[in-house]
This record gives sequence, structure tokens and C-alpha cells, in this order.
Amino acid sequence: MPPAASLAVVVAAVFAALTRWWLARLPEPDEPDEDKVAYAQLAQPPFLALACAVAGAVLAACAVWQLPEPLVPVWTLLAAMTPVLAYVDARTHLLPFLMVAPLYVGTWLLTLAVAWAGDDWSIARDALVGNVAVFATFVLLYVVAGRFFAGGFGYGDVRLSAVLGVALGPLGLTASFVGLYAGFVIAAVVGIVRNRGRVRGGPPIAFGPAMLLGAFVGTFV
Repeated sequence: MPPAASLAVVVAAVFAALTRWWLARLPEPDEPDEDKVAYAQLAQPPFLALACAVAGAVLAACAVWQLPEPLVPVWTLLAAMTPVLAYVDARTHLLPFLMVAPLYVGTWLLTLAVAWAGDDWSIARDALVGNVAVFATFVLLYVVAGRFFAGGFGYGDVRLSAVLGVALGPLGLTASFVGLYAGFVIAAVVGIVRNRGRVRGGPPIAFGPAMLLGAFVGTFV
């Protein structure tokens, strides 16, 4: 594994472990559902930091070893944040704004930094195109789903799509397409498996984890 990729794995693991501390201090939504689990309670399991660290390291290793070096920082950050975001969304059907918004800012700061450092502004251009295209797609889907399919997905998924668009854009059109729609495939497979199992009639499937994993699928294209 190249030195940059090895460093990315370590950084992702350490940062992912620290997200448990962040989660414990998140403020609750203004009008949470009655059965919503508190963020502080979600952060209580002692194994959470280790689980996030291992998952973050694995995601970073899978993604960055084959990516161009300028794209490694953004995907390292995304790998570090994916475990906690997926965990929270799976448990609460919420993607906290105070996690997604800093992640969005962080992806843009890293993108602009590597574009400036390498004097290659095509990275920032492609990130902007990916940001706009993916976000617009999800806004449209959100409007359509809200009109015809109650409980399709939430606006937190729309916000997250902007982050994924920034990360996927510099990988190219094909990778962006695969990374975007792999999330729908993963969610569909999970839904089919659940309906064939013993969990019929349960709450809707959280779409955030599928979106995040789908984006990493795009790095293999």
C-alpha cells in the first residue's frame, strides 16, 4: 500500500474513533419523534469508538489505495465520518445537520486545498459539477417522493448527497453515476432481504447508510 494510503487509513481510524465524542455532544432536534433515541444514548456503547475506527480504516483502505493522491484527503474524511453517520441514521432515521454541514465544508476545504497545492483547478471544477448535479437530482427525487411516496427519504439525505457529489465529481462521470445509483441498489437489496425475513412491517429503511456505501462503490470504477 502506498505511504499516502497507509497514512489515510490511520487518520481515518483515529478520526472515526473520535466521532463517538462528537455524537455524545450533539444537541437534540427541536421537535424529535417521541421514540427517538437520544444522541447521547447512542454514544454510550463502549465498543462504538472501536467499531467506528475499524470501519473507517476498512473504508479508507478500500477507497484510497487506488485513487489519485490528490483525492485521498477528501475520501479519508468521508471514510472517517461514514460509520457514525450510518449508525445514527440507522437508529434514528436522521442525519444530523451539525455533522453533515461540517463534513460538507470539510470536503470543500480539502478539495480547494489540493487543487491549489497541485495547481490543478479541474479537481475543484469537477467537484462543483458533481455537487450541483447530484444535489439537484436528490432535490428532485425528494420533491417527487414527498408528493407520491410518503416516507421516501428525508432532507438529511438530500444534504448528504451534496457531500457525496463533491467527493465523486473528480472521479469522473461514470464513477459518479455508479456511486450515486449503487446506493439505490443497496437499499433495494436490503429491503428485499428484510421483507423475506422476519422484520416485515418494521420502520422504513434508512437510506443514508446505503448512500454512503454506494459512494465507495463508485471508487472502484
